[in-house]
Amino acid sequence: MYSLILGGLFLIIAEIFKPKKHKIFKIYDINFIQSIIIGCVQALSLYPGCSRSGVTIATGVLLGFTRKVAIEFSFISSVPLLMGASFFEIFNNTKNLEILNFSTLFIGFFMSLLISIFFINKILNVTEKISLIWFGFYRFLISGLIYFKLLN
Repeated sequence: MYSLILGGLFLIIAEIFKPKKHKIFKIYDINFIQSIIIGCVQALSLYPGCSRSGVTIATGVLLGFTRKVAIEFSFISSVPLLMGASFFEIFNNTKNLEILNFSTLFIGFFMSLLISIFFINKILNVTEKISLIWFGFYRFLISGLIYFKLLN
């Protein structure tokens, strides 16, 4: 619950204190140092409830990225993490897999990929128009609902 509140504060602070002029307009303009900074800040997501994408986006905005570039970077940087976690789970559960399960896994992967691409495009369109402040307030609302056990 506390990480929801802190994450919301971080999003709001990033939106308020972002540079007046953006420095990064395309994902190809991100340099090595900026990538390292974002990678280090992502370590905060090891704390339960802390959003890896939230800290990535907020840090990118503070570094002068447009919101669209920060969100694109967040999604792209999640690919190796998700693939690594998937391979780790498959490797640890090889004795539970059967030949028949591979077709099910492939169909699940393919459908997940298609749906993810569709919704990532929708999220990019929405977040270009909506301030991160609203996402911060959303995190406060969820935190309050959890506190009052409305989501349990």
